[in-house]
Amino acid sequence: MRFITAIALLACLAGCATELKLKRAGTIDANSAEPQKPYAGIPYPLMFTTFEIEVTHRLVSCKDDQFKVASSVEITSQLTAPDMSNMFLIDPGSLSGPFKAGEVKLTYLPNGAIASLNAKADDKAVAVASNVIGGIIKIASIGIGAAGANATGKEGAKTCPKAIVEALAAMEKAEPAQELATKAVATQVAKLERLTKKLATMGSNADAKTRGEYGATLDSLLAEQAALKKATATVAKLLQQLAIVKHVRWPKDSSDRNGTITVSLAESSKWGEPESGDVRTNLTVGVMLEPAYEAPAGWQRQPQNYVVDPTQGLPFRLPQPGLLKVCHGSCAAAGAEVYTQQQASILQLGDVYYMPCRSPAFTSASCDLSYADSGELKTMGAARTTATAEQLSAAFKDATGQYGDYRKARSDAEAKAQGAELADLKAQAELAAAKAALVKDPNADVLSQTASIKAAVGLYEAKAALLAAQAALAAAQQQGQP
Repeated sequence: MRFITAIALLACLAGCATELKLKRAGTIDANSAEPQKPYAGIPYPLMFTTFEIEVTHRLVSCKDDQFKVASSVEITSQLTAPDMSNMFLIDPGSLSGPFKAGEVKLTYLPNGAIASLNAKADDKAVAVASNVIGGIIKIASIGIGAAGANATGKEGAKTCPKAIVEALAAMEKAEPAQELATKAVATQVAKLERLTKKLATMGSNADAKTRGEYGATLDSLLAEQAALKKATATVAKLLQQLAIVKHVRWPKDSSDRNGTITVSLAESSKWGEPESGDVRTNLTVGVMLEPAYEAPAGWQRQPQNYVVDPTQGLPFRLPQPGLLKVCHGSCAAAGAEVYTQQQASILQLGDVYYMPCRSPAFTSASCDLSYADSGELKTMGAARTTATAEQLSAAFKDATGQYGDYRKARSDAEAKAQGAELADLKAQAELAAAKAALVKDPNADVLSQTASIKAAVGLYEAKAALLAAQAALAAAQQQGQP
């Protein structure tokens, strides 16, 4: 019975595998009798690629009742961010079990992206390590140029406010002044560098003229720097009237493929009340993401609305080369004018794959994922340090050996019990014979004194042998108990 229990326990241990489990945040199981906790767990978001974009619309002219606006776009950075539409929750106890100690630890970046994930199940253990790091990549700026010019009305004062007319006039003087101040500073810097090298060569033999020239150049540089600072401040103040600057992050969601960056009427009203057909009502910049290359023949790509299944394992995305297009107006419109396009590795354009994190019984396993700063998969691997079949074989071999030792011990005990039973029967026979020897033979006259003493000694020895045999029998029976 005890052997059967041991084998059952071994079979139970063999079936004690655990797996890191995830669920989509906010979901509930309508069929579960357990209390629902839709937001309980360790957050694990999928990552997606987004861009920080700066759009500048600048009014450069409104002469003769015509507005002219120059627009420019600069992609200042590429970021890897958490995809809130694909937020999952890890069950921290899913790697634990009756015979396993589980541990799950995640660290996060300030924007909520996962910096690292480490999960262990000690049996010996299963270990998972992944590093997901959001990075910033500087991309060259994109110049759009003029957005166009349209007639706006009959009265220039109505369509172009006096303050704007004055600002444009002031800008015509301020920008050349800023340019001259910039050149003057550069001239003085170059002259000062030349004199510095000359003084270093002359050392203590530098003449008074050279030292005086160096001091005068330094004073001129300081004066030109002050003039440049003033000119720059003047231009910046005028731009507050003449320019509309939009700082946006796009896309905001991994499902976004087409978008627009618009200017509201409230923003453009500082240039006057726009009229129908006015360029001020047509400042929309379109943005679009699309694959840079078509999928190879026979390759079935996941659809754009693919639903991630967290039951398959830890999801991750492999990026695909894509294009970020910038257009005048919506990029999705027929015949849209594409100002420029930038190629980049974009996570949400790639397929979603899964890494199961499972700890089989009697196994030490490891799963590793590491990511580049851009969020792209860098390395991936898995290993098992001890094969499951090998450990199970060893476990059952050990159990079989223990059972063989048990059977041998029991056989020895049974043999001893049988010998004790024979000794008991023999002792009882000898005792009966000794008792009979003490009974007077009715056919004999009188037993001799010597025979009487001998018979008494024999009876005593027989009783002692019987007691010893009974004790041996009891011990043997107890040892042979299963």
